[in-house]
Amino acid sequence: MLDDLLFVLVVLEGAVCLAAAYMVMLLAASGFHDRLPLHLMVFAGSAGALVVTAAVADGCRGYRQRHHSRH
Repeated sequence: MLDDLLFVLVVLEGAVCLAAAYMVMLLAASGFHDRLPLHLMVFAGSAGALVVTAAVADGCRGYRQRHHSRH
């Protein structure tokens, strides 16, 4: 159950991160630099959340593998 939740979170956060990166590229290319900081903050926040969620998922997987290898 936790694996499924973490997988869904990683996929959703990855999608938000990609969408924010796309918007940053579009805004930078079209010259709307006044809206750029907001989109950069969204990108940084989603990228940070993605890294944290991936680290938690990796830690859970590593713990489970170590726990199963003992038995």
